[in-house]
Parts: sequence; structure tokens; C-alpha cells
Amino acid sequence: MFGFFVGTACLIGLFVTMKRHRYGGRCRGRRFAGAHLFDELGLNEEQERAVRQRMRHFRDKVRPLRDEKERLARDLATAIRSEHFDENVLGETFVRHDDLLRELRLEFVEMMAHVHEALDQRTREKLAALLESGRIQRMTGPYR
Repeated sequence: MFGFFVGTACLIGLFVTMKRHRYGGRCRGRRFAGAHLFDELGLNEEQERAVRQRMRHFRDKVRPLRDEKERLARDLATAIRSEHFDENVLGETFVRHDDLLRELRLEFVEMMAHVHEALDQRTREKLAALLESGRIQRMTGPYR
């Protein structure tokens, strides 16, 4: 009889824990991928909104680069398929990559400037310490 009560209490605790982590708080799916980092930094709602907005904007700028993978494969196949290796095709591809990377770097700098502006000094210090320690990479991955 005692085991029944202990088992019931454990089951209730399990459901409460699952509900809290799955449906409560900010840790819900891919949309809230940075929630653990935001909690660690102690961001308020306004700061979090500003950072998320800039991160979304940056992600939208990065998305077109995924198509570049197929273009690179086609260009490389074209260069190899010809009778003599066509260096011009790859040269044009690398020039295109350089332009895309230049734009991406500028977008990243702009994103970080907006994030810097949104954070207060205490939060900037915490973020800098996390970046230096390498802990920020472990917080944002799928296997924290």
C-alpha cells in the first residue's frame, strides 16, 4: 500500500516536471532556441525582443546562402566536365562567394551593434565572459 502512494507521488512529480519544461517558461521548440542563453544573461522582455528581432533578421539574410551549395556543385561539375579544367568558372564562383561573405560580415557586424545597444553594461559583461569561456556554444546547441 505504501508503494502505491510513493509511485503515485513520483508520477505526479513527473507530470509536473514535464509540463513545466515542455509547456511553461520560454523553452518551447526551435522558436525558443536561445531561451537558455537569454535566461543565463538575465535579459528583460524588451532586451530579449530586440535581440531576437536582430537574430531573425540575420538568419533571414543567411538563408539565401543555402542555395549557394547547389550552385557551387553545378559550377564545379561544369569545370570538371569540360575537356580542359575551366579555372574561369571556379574563379567566378569564388568572386561570388567573396561578395556574399562580405555582405554576411557586414550584416553580422550590424546585428552585433544592435545587440550591444540593446544590452546594459552588466549583461554585456556576462555575454563577454560567456564568449571568452566558450560556454555560449554549449548553451545554444541541441545537446546542452
